Amino acid sequence: MATTWISYIPSIGSRLVVPEEAMIALTVKTAAFETLFQTPKSARTPAMNADLKCARKALEAVMRDIKRRHFFSPPLTDGDIVSLGLKPKDSIPTPIGEPQGLATADVMYLGGQVLQLKIKHVTGTPFDPKANYGCKIYYDVLADSDPQPISGEDLRKHKFTRQKNEKFKFTVSDVKKTAIFCIRYENSKGVAGAWGPMITALIP
Repeated sequence: MATTWISYIPSIGSRLVVPEEAMIALTVKTAAFETLFQTPKSARTPAMNADLKCARKALEAVMRDIKRRHFFSPPLTDGDIVSLGLKPKDSIPTPIGEPQGLATADVMYLGGQVLQLKIKHVTGTPFDPKANYGCKIYYDVLADSDPQPISGEDLRKHKFTRQKNEKFKFTVSDVKKTAIFCIRYENSKGVAGAWGPMITALIP
């Protein structure tokens, strides 16, 4: 990509003006990287690998600076962007669908009255990474004499998470009561999917 920039940028000077000192820096850093990179991997010493890594970072820094300072104003054409080895910005927003799959979790006991849910996808149900932006966990603590919930709608507390592991800390007064959880996916707009299975765990 660096060698492409060195040859292409001067060819569109009317639309993209990069200062001479920036082009010199790009050329020098590219040459330094290429010299090290041409050494076969089998012949590189640990010191050479370290130098190669530093040369690559230095070249990337110069390229990022040129892109940030000069590739956006005036704007380049999509053809220019492709010719520079970059990806044109997609101006058409991708629609976000409603979550279709189900989420559940395994319960882990961390000591005391601390439980951790290890959230996982229910195998066999649809999975869309864009739609499954995060999970809303509904939960409650019930004694044996309390009415048993039928679905997540009957649980009084909830929290949203994008983590795979989520901790819940209960109190001593909750010991021997049952913690009940139910999870549903949500997309980035807050639209929720279907309820997952009910999950129960005895609070130690």
